[in-house]
Amino acid sequence: MKTVKAISAAMVVAAMAGSMVLAADTYVGTGSFLNVGDSTKTAGGATADTARVDARAGASVLVTSKTSAEDDPYGAGKHAENLKGDYDVARVVVHNTRSDFGLDTYASKTGTAIGAYAKSNGVQSAALGYKAEVTRAAENGLALGYSSQAAAKNSVALGSGSVADEANTVSVGSSSSQRRIVNVADGTAATDAATVGQVQSLTGANTALIQNNSDSINRLDRSVSNLGTEIDHVGALSSALAGLHPLYTDQGFELSAAGGFYDGKQAVALGGFYHANPDVMLSFGAATSFGGNHKYAENVGVTFRVGSKTEKTAAVETGTSDDVMKRLDALSRKVDQLEAENKELKAKMNGVK
Repeated sequence: MKTVKAISAAMVVAAMAGSMVLAADTYVGTGSFLNVGDSTKTAGGATADTARVDARAGASVLVTSKTSAEDDPYGAGKHAENLKGDYDVARVVVHNTRSDFGLDTYASKTGTAIGAYAKSNGVQSAALGYKAEVTRAAENGLALGYSSQAAAKNSVALGSGSVADEANTVSVGSSSSQRRIVNVADGTAATDAATVGQVQSLTGANTALIQNNSDSINRLDRSVSNLGTEIDHVGALSSALAGLHPLYTDQGFELSAAGGFYDGKQAVALGGFYHANPDVMLSFGAATSFGGNHKYAENVGVTFRVGSKTEKTAAVETGTSDDVMKRLDALSRKVDQLEAENKELKAKMNGVK
């Protein structure tokens, strides 16, 4: 600070006394001095090819836009020794596309470094803050805040101690220290960040939707289960009703009973058949399944004869069935008689022999 004040005071005094030198190829003194002009010289006589305010005690100002100036203003050669990076000096360097402000700072050829010990090594990068750093790999990187670091391409580190080590990311903390981003408006576009309120609202809606879906699924499961049970009962009832059969009679009333089984379910059926005449039969049936949720089934039917009648039916209708039976009985007795006579004849023939 004393050196800077001395420089400022010297500039003021020189201006008041009319002793400030503004010309090419000039320099002033060997201590704290001021050189301004094209191709000014250092105290040792070297040509600097720049306009420079130089204080050997520790403060330097280098301002140039000349493309002919060397790319490394921190090295030895054309510039004063205290512009080199080996010196812990306060300096201001605006050199072509490089901007460098602070104590022992460093900026790449197209970088910007502002703040004591700030380092901006990446192409077109910027480091702002005490010990802020952008590494060489962090092209277009930005480090903002004390000891912040951007270490990947297009990465941004915001705040003290923040580290951005993944490409195309913005970091507001590090693995050991996190920050909240507050006072954020709700996102509206597809690429906007969502607030906690939006997430909670969406979560609540999704929870309700999931609950509704879960209820629907449970109801569907119960319906499917009930449907399966219903089918089992129907199967048992159908099997039982199918077991009801009439006898081959021509007139009168008949009763029939049957059981049915299907996939673990049981049912019983009871039916009746009424022969109104040889050509018409009426029928009915009823069945019930067993179990806590038992089911019922009933049926009714009528049967008509179609086509020619059988011999037996014709005999019944003509009243000749008794005669036929008598003839069959007589024929049976005649056959028995012939068999007896045949045996007797065989016995006699055996005796003759």
